[in-house]
Amino acid sequence: IYTLASVIDDGDHGITHILRGEDHTTNSAAQYQLFEALGYTVPQMGHFALLAGADGEGLSKRIGSLSIASLREEGIESMAIASLLARIGTSDPVEIRADMAALINGFDISRFGRATPRFDPEQLRQINGKVLADMPFVTIKDRIDDNHMTAELWDAVKGNINQLGEVSDWINVCHAAIVPVISDAAVTSAAMTCLPDGDLTTDSWGQWAKAVMEITGLKGKAIFMPMRQALTGRDKGPDMAALLPLIDRDRMIPRLNGETA
Repeated sequence: IYTLASVIDDGDHGITHILRGEDHTTNSAAQYQLFEALGYTVPQMGHFALLAGADGEGLSKRIGSLSIASLREEGIESMAIASLLARIGTSDPVEIRADMAALINGFDISRFGRATPRFDPEQLRQINGKVLADMPFVTIKDRIDDNHMTAELWDAVKGNINQLGEVSDWINVCHAAIVPVISDAAVTSAAMTCLPDGDLTTDSWGQWAKAVMEITGLKGKAIFMPMRQALTGRDKGPDMAALLPLIDRDRMIPRLNGETA
């Protein structure tokens, strides 16, 4: 009954192409005959190899059920999913497109091969990060319910997140109490004595670091890492030149002193 109903539905809607998993290959002959018998134009049919996990095992054995809805609930952007699906199973690298129209223009069904493609959740997370990095603030501002969310903060952190929800972590770094990491007390103590006066700008980080270098005689990472760890509680993250002006100034000295602030 399903086979008959699906043929009628596709025929009435003028479906021109039917693309599905290779586990449906055996259905094609019967459907082809039904299309002809009912007077419909037979659509072109194609069958993709079934996805496997990153290690080659079936998805059902590796990560359980997988759906577009579950990926969206996990914070994966629609264009990240579409970008991966447009390339997985081909030898072409995944390209991030601004919208579906651009993705469709670069889509070529003939590029898909017969080999079993592998789905790697971590690869999808990285693609998602690239999609977010290309998003202007106007496209996400209504999706983040926090008064501290600004265009400046978004531009500073968007290249360092893989899911939109991770923005909250950086809002907390700027405006909430965190536990600092003091890896070199000599550096952080020196930094406390020469914090630039007035409003901080994107030039302040370089000026401040230079002053700390002159006091300690240290250079490069030996200066930058202890200051970053104390101010953000992390070993890595956004460019500190962009992030520093966004951190509440009254939290800086306590953090450099090892206090939760």
